[in-house]
Amino acid sequence: MTSLLNIAANSPAEDEVEEGQSLRFNDDDSPYLSLTPSSAGNQDVWTFSAWVKRGNPYALYPTIFSAGTTTTDRFLFRFTADTLNVFWRDANTSNRNLTTNALYRDYSAWYHVVLAVDTTDATTANRMRLYVNGDEVTSFSADNRSTLSSGSTLAVNDAVLHTIGTRAYSVGNYYEGYIANACFIDGQQLDPTSFGEYKNTLWKPKSDAAVQALTFGTNGFYLNFEDSSAIGDDTSGNANDWTANSLAATDVVLDGAYNGGNFATLNALTYAGASALTLFEGNLKAREATGVVSWKSLWSTFAAPTSGKWYAEFYLTYTGSTGFTYQAFAGLHDGLAATTYIGQSSGSYGYIASGDSYNNGSQSAYGATYGNGDIIGVAWDADNGDLTFYKNGVSQGIAYSSVSAENKFFGVSAIWVSPDGQTYWHCNFGQDSSFAGNLTAQGNTDDNGVGDFYYAPPSGFLALTTGNLPAATITAPDEYFNTLLWTGDGASSRSLTGVNFQPDFNWVKSRSDTSGHVLHDSVRGSDAGGLIVLTSQDTDAESAFDATWHSNYGSLDSLDSDGFTVTDGSLAGTYNTSGTTYVAWNWLASNSTSSIAVDAYSAGVPSIASTVSANQTAGFSVVSWTATNGTATIGHGLNSAPEMIIVKDRDTATNWTVYHGSLGNTGGLLLNAPDGFDTNINYWNNTSPTSSVFSVGLFSNYLTDAHIAYCFHSVEGYSKIGSYTGNGSTDGTFVHCGFRPAWVMIKRTDSTGNWRMYDNERVGYNVVDDSLQANLSNAEDSNNSFNSVDFTSNGFKLRGNAGGDTNDSASYIFLAFAEAPFKSANAR
Repeated sequence: MTSLLNIAANSPAEDEVEEGQSLRFNDDDSPYLSLTPSSAGNQDVWTFSAWVKRGNPYALYPTIFSAGTTTTDRFLFRFTADTLNVFWRDANTSNRNLTTNALYRDYSAWYHVVLAVDTTDATTANRMRLYVNGDEVTSFSADNRSTLSSGSTLAVNDAVLHTIGTRAYSVGNYYEGYIANACFIDGQQLDPTSFGEYKNTLWKPKSDAAVQALTFGTNGFYLNFEDSSAIGDDTSGNANDWTANSLAATDVVLDGAYNGGNFATLNALTYAGASALTLFEGNLKAREATGVVSWKSLWSTFAAPTSGKWYAEFYLTYTGSTGFTYQAFAGLHDGLAATTYIGQSSGSYGYIASGDSYNNGSQSAYGATYGNGDIIGVAWDADNGDLTFYKNGVSQGIAYSSVSAENKFFGVSAIWVSPDGQTYWHCNFGQDSSFAGNLTAQGNTDDNGVGDFYYAPPSGFLALTTGNLPAATITAPDEYFNTLLWTGDGASSRSLTGVNFQPDFNWVKSRSDTSGHVLHDSVRGSDAGGLIVLTSQDTDAESAFDATWHSNYGSLDSLDSDGFTVTDGSLAGTYNTSGTTYVAWNWLASNSTSSIAVDAYSAGVPSIASTVSANQTAGFSVVSWTATNGTATIGHGLNSAPEMIIVKDRDTATNWTVYHGSLGNTGGLLLNAPDGFDTNINYWNNTSPTSSVFSVGLFSNYLTDAHIAYCFHSVEGYSKIGSYTGNGSTDGTFVHCGFRPAWVMIKRTDSTGNWRMYDNERVGYNVVDDSLQANLSNAEDSNNSFNSVDFTSNGFKLRGNAGGDTNDSASYIFLAFAEAPFKSANAR
């Protein structure tokens, strides 16, 4: 099989997109690769590398690589309870483990895993080294490497059964998902740079030629899965070919870890518990749960972009005698609730098996009926808002037009209606037109020459793969937002660097004590005691933080080209007390200010003059003005309407007021309090922001005081301002952002709840269970399972349950910033 992933010159990809294929493992088929070396190689020193994309989250101990068939001589490298685990045993030891604290439960992108062994190394920790996405893992819940005596041998590289995709001892625990670029080096302990490199912020595989140039040793191998007629073919030159067991040519698919080669699947994180649609075949096959007589849905791992034309295919099969009239939908889901059917809400649109179209709970006569063995094509034209369905390659006409392009996910719905059969949806986002071997692949590509579709996509329509996604406006988010950590050293002046830019908005909080939040910005600037301070957890005016306060508690003295300078105070301080841990979140505006003048006679021009530092690219501005004690309009300096605005009166002890677009303009929230949404015209004058101004009422424009505002709007691939509904479960709501988050702030809105803030630096891996609360001066809330989240390659997944601030069965808003756009994000 020749790779069909070949992006044409008109592709919107950030850089050249390389070919790549993978081998799909469906654990229900008991699939694996096997090899028994003819002789033992170096059992002391070796390296295993592979790229893995996880499938069904309920697969039991999915094993990546294993060796040894006896109780006393066996080795496994696997996922277990979502950790990465290395298990080994020999005649002289009991069970031994190396188990990560990090949880790897991102199913939307690729992980690169490297296990590098040298039992002869004098340093115990270096005898077995584990790397994920190019970085060494150093935090473990179980670490038995001290039992690896110098020169001890493991089952790996002995003349015993080796397996990929299952355990070798008592074959079982089959892998579910995709494995690509599997490589073994006999006799060398290598780091990840032998197999991967950074490109467009994405850690990706090196070319086949670069890997094949390595020295493999006697039993070394390289499986790139480029030839579906010889699945286990070793391309290292060693001819150490593997035997395919319960694997077919159709299990070699166009889904790879190379730049741009990651295809959409159904998102396992949108499960709705045990009664959800069950996933198979690398999350491309869904079956309704037996006995569950309520609708369930699943949708794609990434949203269709808000521009362009996008296409996917869905093949319906059924066992039993019951018809399809009301049990299957295909179409566009709004990504909100897995317990709704496609077309149930105003933002989702379906094509039902009876032939009707469906939207907002209402069906209309539309096209042909469909049933067992039919392929439904879904063609979404985001530029014009047109949605067209196809049955077996025949257009049924435009079902809906002028549809908003926001939050559109290709998806399927089903309901269990009969004890004698089940409904299956087989999905193809362009990676497999055989639908896991059920049909004969047709090999049709999209307009960019990408993919493998059963029917030719309509002209101009593209497969949902990262290579086809538009280039992000901001490809390096850490040049616009960044988190910095430090431990205080008590110095009278200390320059902190590593921010990557000169901040215009800087938010500092002690992690290990109860010193309050301190917020600074370049527009307010500094006074004799340092940069002017406001605190988010109280109502204090700037005057509360005078020179004496700075002398006692320290100061932030300047915003510098790559960070900022802090000073310790005489008392336990806010910035640099010895031994105290700190975090600072930093945003870039323009590093300059401009004035927006008043023109009371022109529409969209402010009624109050303002001073602004605005970054239109990043959708962020800092705005200062003098109030007029009532309703007014204020220029914000952005080119789109702000979706979130945080305002503080600088001169009077009053509340911080917060506007959030998902809550509307009839009221607001208080940043300094846990209160829910308060309906009152005095927040925003019941008027939504425009692309030039935002409106304020008395609460946000008090007396003739100086005021400051921080304004944000979403930028695709960089920032997201939105809302979600919690479900009260540790298998919580998944929130799609379109990027791998670096920072998230969450607030409950229908009742009280603290403003919880998370970032990608303090814990550094999933689960993220350390949070700070904007409305409280408390030290960092660590290991809090009630308020934990996972950051993923395309959003965040709530892992807290009922009783917490983030995932009760309640309504929430959030503000999030990216570590990397999804187009260039690895799994986390």
